Amino acid sequence: MDELVFQGLVAAGAGLFARELEVPGRAQFPTAPDDWPDALCRGTLNFRISELPKVLQARGWSDIKGLDRRGFSPVFEIPQDKIVGNTLQPSASVPENGRAQVWRARLEANSRSTTCWVLRRINSGYGRVLELVSDERLRDTLDLATGTEWPAMLRMYGLWRTG
Repeated sequence: MDELVFQGLVAAGAGLFARELEVPGRAQFPTAPDDWPDALCRGTLNFRISELPKVLQARGWSDIKGLDRRGFSPVFEIPQDKIVGNTLQPSASVPENGRAQVWRARLEANSRSTTCWVLRRINSGYGRVLELVSDERLRDTLDLATGTEWPAMLRMYGLWRTG
């Protein structure tokens, strides 16, 4: 398993994910890995990247949109139509638009750490923000006050594709 280590901030989000999108848990998506939660907390925690890891810079990446090319393989993917309220729609020219890639992760902030998942929908507009999901409210787990920003480190696990 390969690891990407990001330094950044837990940041306030727009709140749209909590109101409009629902990521399926294991109960709705039984082909997910065994450790995928049965149900996920509504909403995501936004992790704003301060600086790209050197390994991404060395590969010529200027932001995390390079993940959409699947160079750093996720644990699994969720089809676009399995995410309720997904506004990123497939098209003839981009049939994978809106499909979610999911990586295991570990978030450290406020002298605490917890496991979570990075969820990135293909062609998301985010270039410097990773969205984190979990079966628990991550701000509560890490004791982070709502509406505040916190320095944090995120470890994201996947596999570099060869060739």
